[in-house]
Amino acid sequence: MGSITAVLLLLLISVASSLTIYWLLTSLSGNAKQASMSSGGGVIEVEQVSPVRDEELPGKCYALDVVIRNVGGEETRFYNKGIYIHQPGEKNPRAWLWQVETQVGKVTVLRPGEVVGIRLFSTGALPPGRYVVSVLAGGMRASSSFLLPCSLGKSSVFEVHTSNDTSSPVTGEDTFATYMLWSSAWGSYYKIEFRIYAKEDVTINGVRAELFNSTFRHPAWVGGNPWHYTSPFTYPDYTGAYWTPVSAGEMPVYVVITVYK
Repeated sequence: MGSITAVLLLLLISVASSLTIYWLLTSLSGNAKQASMSSGGGVIEVEQVSPVRDEELPGKCYALDVVIRNVGGEETRFYNKGIYIHQPGEKNPRAWLWQVETQVGKVTVLRPGEVVGIRLFSTGALPPGRYVVSVLAGGMRASSSFLLPCSLGKSSVFEVHTSNDTSSPVTGEDTFATYMLWSSAWGSYYKIEFRIYAKEDVTINGVRAELFNSTFRHPAWVGGNPWHYTSPFTYPDYTGAYWTPVSAGEMPVYVVITVYK
C-alpha cells in the first residue's frame, strides 16, 4: 500500500511540475493567446500582433498589424471597433484600436479556418512596453500579448467630401492638436489640404498623414503619400500639406493623421 501511495504521489508531483513549466512558458512567450467565442458562434484567436514602424521617424510606430483566425466550426462575425489595447493584468483599455474601413461600419466575417490580417490605428499615444490586444465579440474576448518596442502614435481619421471646401471644412480636436481639412477644385480633379495646429503646452514630435480614397486605397495619381513632418513644434505653430490630383470618382477621401508625443 505504501509503495502504491508513493507512486501516486510521484505522479501527482510530475503532473504539477509539467503544468507549472507549461504555465511559465506560456506567460513568458511573446504572444500569449486566449481563444474566445464570438457573436457569430465561432471561436476566434488573435494569432499575432506586429507594431508597424514609421517610415521616417526612428523609434515611432503608427499602427499595429493584427492577425485573427476563426478556429471554431462555425462562421464568426466581429466589429473591428471592438478591439483595444491594455497592459497585462488590466481590464481597462489604454486605447481603442480601429481600422480605416470601420468608419463606415464594416463587419469582419470569418468562415471556419479563415484568417484575416488587419492594420489598426490607435486612439491614444503609448510608450514602449508590454501590452495586450483584445478583441471583443458577443461578450467574450480573445487576447494576445506583445512587446511594443517603439512609441505608438495617436491617430484620427477624417472623411472629406467635395462639399467640404474652405467655407465648410472638416474639423476635429483632441489633447494634442486642432485639425482642419478641406477640398478644392484643381482643374477636373480635386486637391485635399489639411492643417494641424498644436495645442498650448503641447509639443508634437512628428506627424504622419495618409490619404485613402473611397475604396480605402491610395489615390491612383497622388504622390507623397504618406506624408511626414519630422520636426517638433508647439503652439502657436502649425504644419500641413496638400495632395493632388484626386479624381471625382475617388471621393470622398479618408485622411488618417498620426501625431507623436
